Amino acid sequence: MFYFKGLRGKVKKLSKASLKGKMTVFAAVALSVVLIAVSVLAIYGVLPVAAPPTEIIVDNPAAQYVGAWPSSTAVAGYYGSNYQSHAAGSGANTATWSFAVPTTGSWEVYARWTNGTNRASNAPYTIYHAGGSTLVVRNQEVNGGSWQSLGTFSFNVAAYSVRLSNNANEYVIADAIRVTPVSVIEKGPLATKTGNVMRLYVGPYNWNATLIPTEGYRQITIFVRFTSGNLVPTYFETMPFLAGGVYGTANERINVMPDQFSRTYEVAGQYQAVSIGNSGVGYKYFNIYWYLTE
Repeated sequence: MFYFKGLRGKVKKLSKASLKGKMTVFAAVALSVVLIAVSVLAIYGVLPVAAPPTEIIVDNPAAQYVGAWPSSTAVAGYYGSNYQSHAAGSGANTATWSFAVPTTGSWEVYARWTNGTNRASNAPYTIYHAGGSTLVVRNQEVNGGSWQSLGTFSFNVAAYSVRLSNNANEYVIADAIRVTPVSVIEKGPLATKTGNVMRLYVGPYNWNATLIPTEGYRQITIFVRFTSGNLVPTYFETMPFLAGGVYGTANERINVMPDQFSRTYEVAGQYQAVSIGNSGVGYKYFNIYWYLTE
């Protein structure tokens, strides 16, 4: 039995059960007040709220390797403490960077390497994403010491990876990969004809895409996949189309193209022009799509 003094000074008795019930109600009310206060403070920015991740970086020491990939610091521009390399081969030797995506959406994947004259001009990266896998080839002779985009892909909340193999013409460099969430607006397909398939005809003609409006966007990613035909395209090229009808300097000219590839470029100008050149006898069908990144 417990006693307390009432408002009028009278002493009242409370049983254990009654006291326990009143304390339970008081605790529930107090907890509700605390939760409401925390919510209000969080809404108005008084308390920190967990922000979505801005990037995921996996450096080469955390990657998984098949074969011997010796580390080095001989060429500057690497991320972290060093980079690793492997001589050209059949593709049996690989470096794999694994990472977990915390939020569903579109993420841009980057790779980093150190450039040199003995580097592969066709280093093959395979990106495993929600839609399967995509092979992307990069020239490691140039653009070392900075993050180079491998493209933008869709990911779910799950584990994924990027794999580099030595199926190349020179040394391949395994440094770091970086994955960042982006706001992607799908604007493709770039051209529609018989199921989004275009035909590159015989003769000294190029396939020139309709100019792509890019004003207000940060990057453009273009996907190309050659499907059938015996014609060997001679080049792939993109360039900004500036105000006044003037073509700017080409972003990149690819003279040797795999069956499928993608390229990401910083947007320059109000429009982006795409061209695929050909020569010789024959034809080639291909799919082409593009995405714009804010």
